[in-house]
Amino acid sequence: MLGIFAALLGKSGSGKSTLLSILSALGNVMPHREFAGVSHAERRARPAELLNQVGLTDDMHGRKSNRLSGGKQQRLAIAWALATRPR
Repeated sequence: MLGIFAALLGKSGSGKSTLLSILSALGNVMPHREFAGVSHAERRARPAELLNQVGLTDDMHGRKSNRLSGGKQQRLAIAWALATRPR
């Protein structure tokens, strides 16, 4: 199965950040199926690796998404998309 990449465009105030917050909350509730059968060490290392790849520094890793700027929330969404290992 191929990965899916989506872009969200809209005017200021149209709800892009709100949608990202909702998706982030859902992601925190529903574990990503990629981690099924993966060791605990890798489950801890992979997200940190992805967050670093998109420029979110170690001190930001534990923050809730609503405490990040809009640009950093977009980086978080990119990290989530990369977690699916798109081709």
